[in-house]
Amino acid sequence: MGEIDRAALEQIRMLERNKGADMLGKIAGTFLAESPRLVQKIQDAIVKADTKTLRQNAHYLRSGALGIGAVRIADICWQIEHAAEKQLDDATLKRLFVELRVRWQAAADELGAEVFQ
Repeated sequence: MGEIDRAALEQIRMLERNKGADMLGKIAGTFLAESPRLVQKIQDAIVKADTKTLRQNAHYLRSGALGIGAVRIADICWQIEHAAEKQLDDATLKRLFVELRVRWQAAADELGAEVFQ
C-alpha cells in the first residue's frame, strides 16, 4: 500500500460517475494546493512553540488527508495535535514532523501521478 488508500479514491470516483463531475481532480487539486502551506505552518509552529497554531493546522491537514485517503498522514496529524495539547517535548514533535513531511511528499507524488497522469 502506498500513502493513498485506493478504496478512498474509488469512492471519490463513484461520486464522479454519479454526479458527472471531476470530483477526484477537485479534491486532489485542493489537497495538493493547500497542504504545502499547512505543512509549512506546522513546521513554523513547532519552531515557535505555538501550540494553538500547531493544533489548528495539524487538524486542517488531517481533515484534508482523510478526504483523499491518506490515513497515515491523518494519523500523524492526530498525534501532533495531541502531542501539542499535552505539551510533549520538542524531540517528539520534531520526530513526528519529519515523518509527516516524508509521508506528505510521498502522498503528494502518488496523488499527482494518480490524478494528473
